[in-house]
Amino acid sequence: MIATTMATTTNQANTRPDIPLGYTRDPHGNVLTFKNYDGYWYECTRDPHGNEMTFKNSDGYWHEYTRDAQGKVLTLKNSGGYWHEYTRDPNGNELTYKRSDGYWYEYTRDPEGNLLEFRCSASYYKSLSV
Repeated sequence: MIATTMATTTNQANTRPDIPLGYTRDPHGNVLTFKNYDGYWYECTRDPHGNEMTFKNSDGYWHEYTRDAQGKVLTLKNSGGYWHEYTRDPNGNELTYKRSDGYWYEYTRDPEGNLLEFRCSASYYKSLSV
């Protein structure tokens, strides 16, 4: 007779004793950390305006942002190798977007920021006069 036993193992590296159970928040109420009784955790870092800058969790997933002075996303990358990036005009309007799978789009705008034209890797569109 062959005896088999099942053992439950806990990855001690992922339990993060420095993160308390439940949520921790910054002075503005934004979540900084979370941990549950099963040992799942995540943590975020934020800029002075409360915008998320980094995120990582006990499953090994992470993502991070760069942002402009207005807090709008310029780049995002993650642990899966995915990334995307934006360019914007001085008023914060999107001008271009591209991502790791090759998809892209771009806007042409007049000096007031109104959309004149939209192009993307999948097709070509012109805006309608309003």
